[in-house]
Amino acid sequence: KDFSFRGLLCGKEEADAHCWGALKAKGPLTRIYFKLPLIGDEEVRINVMHAGLCHTDCSNIDEEWMTNPVYPLVPGHEMVGEVEKIGKNVTKFKPGEIVCFGPIRNCCESCIDCRKGNDGMCKVVDIPYTYNPHLGGYSTRFQAKESFYYKLPGTLDPKRASPILCAGVTVFTPLQRYGKPGGKVGIVGIGGLGHMGIQMANKLGMKVYALSSSPDKEQEVKALGAHEFVNTKDQEQMKRLKKDGLDLIINTAYIHEVGPFLESVVPGGSYVQVAA
Repeated sequence: KDFSFRGLLCGKEEADAHCWGALKAKGPLTRIYFKLPLIGDEEVRINVMHAGLCHTDCSNIDEEWMTNPVYPLVPGHEMVGEVEKIGKNVTKFKPGEIVCFGPIRNCCESCIDCRKGNDGMCKVVDIPYTYNPHLGGYSTRFQAKESFYYKLPGTLDPKRASPILCAGVTVFTPLQRYGKPGGKVGIVGIGGLGHMGIQMANKLGMKVYALSSSPDKEQEVKALGAHEFVNTKDQEQMKRLKKDGLDLIINTAYIHEVGPFLESVVPGGSYVQVAA
């Protein structure tokens, strides 16, 4: 297949950008030089300032999730950058602005999922994701459709914003859809997703229960905004949790036995699994 649309690999002397990618499955990241494709009429090109490291990137390099990867595989789907150039039909951005870009690069914008705002569920386009076969955000420069960029609020530090674009959205979405101010929400797992979920739930006015098998994290999660800490290995604490009842549980951990958590959700409540 012709993958010239993603840029042409070349030597250092001819390159106008470089990136870091795997040359084979489970391979280390290697510096790769390339020439950018011509910018499209609806595209925005940025100089990448920061890119988050998501475990999905590691899984894709190891071919645990991604099927038929195109090598070199250049990961990265949590980017913050400065607009360098815009296509002639771009209206939302101008050079010099600080913008961000997440895991989705394309959708049809007209199917039932797209019309509902579920862009990531579009089944019409062939290449919806930010990388593979395109080169991802572990790069000095990146370009894609205007409609999937977002302006970075001035109150957000660009150095800290990248993880919000994937990990942050992953926990914010169920909080927004199923949570409510004053409701009780349990966050299972205090890792990359969980620590964001705790902070967001607190700011959204919910009573936050942090559920973890690591009791030494109690002070940390309470500093993040959790009102209660539950050691999931302590049967007495789990019984009290069931008695309290939660309106929403978001499970950010890879756990086989979900029964005890489901039993802690009140009738009509919601259990959302975001870890894979």
